[in-house]
Amino acid sequence: MQDIAISIDHSCYCEKDSGAELTLVIYRIIQEQMNNILKYAHASAVEIILRNEGDYLTVIINDDGDGFDMTEKKSGIGLKNIKYRAELFNGVVQIPPRLAKAVK
Repeated sequence: MQDIAISIDHSCYCEKDSGAELTLVIYRIIQEQMNNILKYAHASAVEIILRNEGDYLTVIINDDGDGFDMTEKKSGIGLKNIKYRAELFNGVVQIPPRLAKAVK
């Protein structure tokens, strides 16, 4: 088992504003991403940030792991599940190019 330092910043997030259904979706998205990080990223640190910004909720998950090739076809359903869950609440999933592994 690998050691991972996890930091969670939810100081700008109010759970009661989200409602039970959205709170469960947030939990499942974080759970799925943590599963992906543990399986594939070989990360030693993970940062999770939850914040309300007006009518918007932002969930940011950063890690110091390997990254991945965004152009490579994936057989898993992890990211698909995350995108589907976000779309249930008109959300979007963004993976900044700087976090993706450089294609060689």
